Amino acid sequence: MTQTTNYIVPIAEIIPDLNYSSLISMLNLKGKQTGIAKIKTSRFACNIFLSGGDIAFIEERNEFFVSLKRKLKIHKLHIRPDILEILAKAPANSLETCHLLGEIYEQDRDVSLIVFKEILLENLLAIALEKNFSLEWRPWTSEPKVILPIWQLSDLENAVAKVVKQWQAFNHVRHPFQTVQLLDTECS
Repeated sequence: MTQTTNYIVPIAEIIPDLNYSSLISMLNLKGKQTGIAKIKTSRFACNIFLSGGDIAFIEERNEFFVSLKRKLKIHKLHIRPDILEILAKAPANSLETCHLLGEIYEQDRDVSLIVFKEILLENLLAIALEKNFSLEWRPWTSEPKVILPIWQLSDLENAVAKVVKQWQAFNHVRHPFQTVQLLDTECS
């Protein structure tokens, strides 16, 4: 029996030409598994970390740590110097990112919750506005011991659906990353 026959969503196979609805369906089909859903579009690539079928974070590969540091600074969360060092060089994989986010979350749960949710919703909005992308599912064989807030996929879908309608009404905006960066005030 191959790995893919144990799961409804194939493992380590790139599934091309998906839209947002098909992605959400695929994420719902994978049930209570924990792992990384790798998403690639023509504009960006991201990893969605799923824990027990719900979303813990979405890591946009090129901008995640830049955005995280900026938002932590905006919300005046002073993180430990050792964590800042790790953020400066960016963890090598999603499991390291999970542990790093867990440490930040342990430092100040309330502010971290706000920051993590902002980043999560921005990235999910960017995915929702894409017309076409690919998905690769990579489940983890063992459950990592990480303490992170987890959001139910259905709740995130509802929150993003409202904002997607607003973004689609803008004729001059093609992608949320074009203006999301402008909306965040940079702290000095």
